[in-house]
Amino acid sequence: MPLNQAIAVTHVSTLSTGTDAYIAVIDPGWTNFGVPHGGYMISLLLKACIHRQSKTRSPDCAHLAANFIRVSKLTEVNIEVKVVNEGKNFTYLDAVAKQDGNINISATFVFTNLPSIDSEIPARGFTLSPPHPQARRIPLPTHPSEARITPTDAAFNFSDHMKWAEDQVIQKRNEASWTKGNSSPIEVEPQRPGLEWGAWYELTDKEDIIDPAKLVVFADTFMDSPALLAPPNSISRRNGWFPTLGISMDFYFKLGDAFSSPTPLFAPRTVGLYSFGKFIVEGRHDQSVEVWTAPASIGSEGLIDKDWRSKAKILAVSTQAGLTIPLPDRNGSPSSKL
Repeated sequence: MPLNQAIAVTHVSTLSTGTDAYIAVIDPGWTNFGVPHGGYMISLLLKACIHRQSKTRSPDCAHLAANFIRVSKLTEVNIEVKVVNEGKNFTYLDAVAKQDGNINISATFVFTNLPSIDSEIPARGFTLSPPHPQARRIPLPTHPSEARITPTDAAFNFSDHMKWAEDQVIQKRNEASWTKGNSSPIEVEPQRPGLEWGAWYELTDKEDIIDPAKLVVFADTFMDSPALLAPPNSISRRNGWFPTLGISMDFYFKLGDAFSSPTPLFAPRTVGLYSFGKFIVEGRHDQSVEVWTAPASIGSEGLIDKDWRSKAKILAVSTQAGLTIPLPDRNGSPSSKL
């Protein structure tokens, strides 16, 4: 099922407590090893919150923080959304995903009125954005039109609905670190950000135009740092499971019709992903993911704007804590409790 359909939620009722109740059906196509994809599950909660806030003065999600408590089943899920505090500029909401009366996911969302992605943002004041010389540019070196499709991870059951092109420059840089290491004095050579990975990620169903809820799925689809270690210490998604304990995410712009108009500002179904992880202790690892706009679809034809990297815009940044569970230890299926 296309992602646009898979993340549909239905408003059921507003309870006397002020809680809004929603229901969704977890699509079996958006799973890892038969377990609902974490980013996909959070996107269901975000869709419910967006519906709740759609007619308010704070319609845009600026921040979320979620914890995975139990593994969700491939059935209906009940979502409850409650406003905790509604201020002049920010609204705080608590949301939970429940099955069989148990809370599987607990999350807090912060909504506000974000600036439009196509607006002119001042280069002074409290905004750090291109063309400011100190502003960060998209860290992917390769333009998507010059990128080549690479096999998607075997664990992603939704490969029929997406494709990606891993950035070979970043891959080679990461492989070079296997022997070079981080042993140089920091005054001589700054340390690298960690175990790096980058790719252009593209949804293949025409209806799957980029929107805020889909950004959470993008941010949770990457190569975890344990898979980027030098062999034989690495563990790939083919022989390991990387469940997420918790994730936080920041959103920066109101997307409007920047991706859906007849002449979109950016590629409508493609984003750039850049991730890095710095620490691994007994399989527990951190992961940061940046989600960027794409100037074109993967392998497209046409002239390349020499300033494409400066014109790319950051859409979202996530940070998460994950585990590493080798396949032999899983006994065929994940436990309902981590």
